[in-house]
Amino acid sequence: MRHRACRMRQMGNAVGVAMAAVGPVHAGSGESGAGLGIPSIRVPERVHGDCHLLLWQHRGSTDLHLNGVAHSLAAGHVCWVPAGVRHRLSVGPESVVLPVFVRLGLPVGHLRAGAMWPVDDDFATLLLAMVQHQFSPVLNAGADLEVQLVDRITGWRQPGRPPLPRSREALEVAALLLADPADPRPLRDLVAGVFVSQRTVERQFLAETGLTLQRWRSHHRLAEALNRLCAGCPLALAAQRAGYQDVTAFRRAFKARYGVPPSRFDEVADRFEQVTAAS
Repeated sequence: MRHRACRMRQMGNAVGVAMAAVGPVHAGSGESGAGLGIPSIRVPERVHGDCHLLLWQHRGSTDLHLNGVAHSLAAGHVCWVPAGVRHRLSVGPESVVLPVFVRLGLPVGHLRAGAMWPVDDDFATLLLAMVQHQFSPVLNAGADLEVQLVDRITGWRQPGRPPLPRSREALEVAALLLADPADPRPLRDLVAGVFVSQRTVERQFLAETGLTLQRWRSHHRLAEALNRLCAGCPLALAAQRAGYQDVTAFRRAFKARYGVPPSRFDEVADRFEQVTAAS
């Protein structure tokens, strides 16, 4: 309760007007009907150090400055504001912009400040569910909503990558491995920072991804190498960046996982692309 109230105060009148004005959401421009008398709003400069921020422009437009750089946010789009970035907003008349807060520790990668994405119907529903979770005193969404949101904005499911777990502790471990696939620490050291037993995290990974933590790590490393090969990275460097110091061991692991040697990586990528297109 206190956490949500704090979030409301952080956005001030902008949130109040946005929450009051938003009605049934339709993807696309978000524009419909005559003017509703929604006033323009200026949100003074602020910094969120304890979370990331996703701004969803449902209607109208917003001019924003991120670390002094100007951006324009149009209806039917979201904009990424990473934690620690100074930002101020000028919300236009007849405009509705909604803040969606994303907690630290999720595997968001290195998204740049000001990155924008269009919002379709499914994305709009997901964003509304997140807003409902953040501003309702009685509703509590599971971590799965945040995982889906991260999947949307990062395009994380690249060829061969294993699914993300949903539990907070398992997600924190996954975030460490995503940030540095070559991290040499044993699993017990990776798990130590989430303050639950390794057995608990192992159970979460197996129940939520179908993989043990060790196998999830292996699949992620091989997927990292596969995507680097697809991007033109030399084989030895791709293996090293994915955590393999021995190229022979990497070749063996790659073939065991994908059924072909690394030299035929394009066949593997095509296979995953066909599966994605059919799903």
